[in-house]
Amino acid sequence: MKTAFPYRSGLVALTLTFAVAVVPAPAAPSAPVLDEAPPPHESVRPHAHTAIGAVIEANGWKLPATGAELTTALTKLGDFVQLPVTFSAVALHSGLTHPRVVITMRPSTHPAPVEKFVPDGRRAQSFGGWSGPSAPSGTTKLFAGTPAPLGTTPTNKPYLEGRLFLAANTDVDGRGQPVVKTVEFISWNSRKQKFDFGVIEGMGGGQPELKTLDGVRCFSCHKNRGPILGVAPWSNTAHNDLVRATSAPLLKFTARFDKDGQENANLGLRDDIDGLRLLGPSRPEVDAAVRQGADVLRDRERFKLLVRTSEGRKALTLLLGALVTKGPLDKVDQKLALDLNVMDLVTFMRDAHAANKAVAPSALADYSPAGPVNLPVGPNGPTSAATQLVTRYDALRAAGAPALPTEHQPSNPKAFVRPALPAPSRPTQLISAVMLARAIGLSEDDRAFLAKCVDDVLGWFNDPQLTAAAVTKAILTGPHFADVFQTGTLPERDDFKDRFAAGSVDLLRTKFPRLAVRRPRAEYASTPKFDAGAEPEAEAAAVPSHACLACHDVRTGAKPAAFNPIPALAFDPFDTVAREAWLQTTDRKKKVAVLSRLVKRIGTDKDMPPEDSAEAEVYRTKDPAALAAVRNWLDAELKKVK
Repeated sequence: MKTAFPYRSGLVALTLTFAVAVVPAPAAPSAPVLDEAPPPHESVRPHAHTAIGAVIEANGWKLPATGAELTTALTKLGDFVQLPVTFSAVALHSGLTHPRVVITMRPSTHPAPVEKFVPDGRRAQSFGGWSGPSAPSGTTKLFAGTPAPLGTTPTNKPYLEGRLFLAANTDVDGRGQPVVKTVEFISWNSRKQKFDFGVIEGMGGGQPELKTLDGVRCFSCHKNRGPILGVAPWSNTAHNDLVRATSAPLLKFTARFDKDGQENANLGLRDDIDGLRLLGPSRPEVDAAVRQGADVLRDRERFKLLVRTSEGRKALTLLLGALVTKGPLDKVDQKLALDLNVMDLVTFMRDAHAANKAVAPSALADYSPAGPVNLPVGPNGPTSAATQLVTRYDALRAAGAPALPTEHQPSNPKAFVRPALPAPSRPTQLISAVMLARAIGLSEDDRAFLAKCVDDVLGWFNDPQLTAAAVTKAILTGPHFADVFQTGTLPERDDFKDRFAAGSVDLLRTKFPRLAVRRPRAEYASTPKFDAGAEPEAEAAAVPSHACLACHDVRTGAKPAAFNPIPALAFDPFDTVAREAWLQTTDRKKKVAVLSRLVKRIGTDKDMPPEDSAEAEVYRTKDPAALAAVRNWLDAELKKVK
């Protein structure tokens, strides 16, 4: 076996990303493979195919035990931004000193500011009288970064933009120190091609444990099966000037324990909570990331609609080819629009518009629980009157009375904003190469890798009439992408690169059958190789089991035994024995509060079960008598205690 650089026929050498060998032809040559296929059902580290798995790997393949460990791991993965939600509609215990903090990767559309040196035009001064070169005169200033449709994560590193969302729930530990107690996550699962919902419990002094939730309870609020967030002006968050200014002095406290947990009286003041710095919220960045993540499932379903017609499949070929075209993807989209908008995609536009109207929204209506957000905040902080609005509401939450109206509770579909959706008049209002790249999860470095695969083929063929577009089309219409055009199911990021690289090798072998080509997968992939033959992961079916208990736990002690993002019920309203026992052990004031809340939600507002849930159909349509019996009991008992 002899190594050939370059190939003797005069073809240009394959680039360094390939290892190439010319093999003497045996009587019946066997085709070499691009990479070793994984054994069936290959054993890999848990969560290696998920976004949360990337965090665990960055933390040394162990769960982060503290907020500081979490932020250190995230720093290794990229630029993460955060938005403290001071008065969360989910974590009802959150407040000024212990907010719920939403964390996600900064989207490329909202880059961080960059430092640039600006000369002031004055004469530069030399140093120490030396006559050599002198330092320029000027100042360093911050300038806005350049937005881009995709990030630049390396091909063999996890690309988490729009794929990972964390919510750190903070509290005070037994030593009086503010810490991160639990971290809820929404994490993209490349094997299931959907988001996992879960929580890391036991942080801040305990033994961390990761639990993947069944999704049924999560979906009562996350109706879109992805991330959700409120809309401007984000009044219940630290983006609100009044809320932030009121909480600022409360977030400066004396540190008593160092990073190893040792008490030290000389540590001075801290302005963070367990590694989370809360006074510089990144609202626009977090909002853009949430909307991008929320669109992933919708867009992946949209491309399934596109392949229903032959013209739609042609459109998908053009869109996939655009991903490999060199140059900024938004500029490529502008040129591609001319071709897409003259195609006969009327059926697709009709179906996609209908799907748009049915999809659950990701935007919660803004709610200002602490009063108006436009009160003045002077240079010395908010006025005492303004501060009292915020601190008074904070005290109510601390006492267990968050006073969150039912129309602002995320389980209620009325809490969401549904945007106006006019019927599309052009295909490019619904599809684009940028949308396709984000749905697959490709970075700009991934696009460069795909283009290099094409360049390698062109270099070996050395045919002036052969174009990059022709090579790309041959790969995309080959056997490795046949199922994509049949089902519309998009491959995930690394699977897409696997298929494209294999297709480029197939093309090479059409002309050079003796060419053995191998591209190390570790150079362009970060997740285990997709195993199409693996058994699908079992998931809990979202079927109605009970009008209340499908979502809520019942409080049996001081706190629920297991984590549940939905507040626990004082008793099971459908269990006659349990509700009578609750009456016997509860004082009058508590009875009035609990019964009034249940009467309002079940009877007056009719928001439990939520009107868009499976339970609503069962109990309000098919068995209204059961719900009426509960409502009558609540009314009767409330009248007794008032």
